[in-house]
Amino acid sequence: MLVPILARHGLIPYALDWIPPLRRVVVSDGERRQLTDFLDLACQTVAMRPGLDSGRVRSNIFVPDETGRLHIPEGLTHNMSDSVERAVVMDPSR
Repeated sequence: MLVPILARHGLIPYALDWIPPLRRVVVSDGERRQLTDFLDLACQTVAMRPGLDSGRVRSNIFVPDETGRLHIPEGLTHNMSDSVERAVVMDPSR
């Protein structure tokens, strides 16, 4: 919705300079529940094929931060109890 408005006023180049630094992942409680239910289903599905216990399969969602590096937002994991693993940050350019 914002892009057509900015384009109409010739502000796309300006907006592209300041909108990416303002990126934040905001997930409502309802969306978080849906996403974690999906992660649980993904673990069950992946575990089924080789016959693993689904409790041994982990899943998470990585999103970009303001710098473009990928991290796991709080609560968007399933079966990930190790805080070190939940704090992993990746640079997609590498």
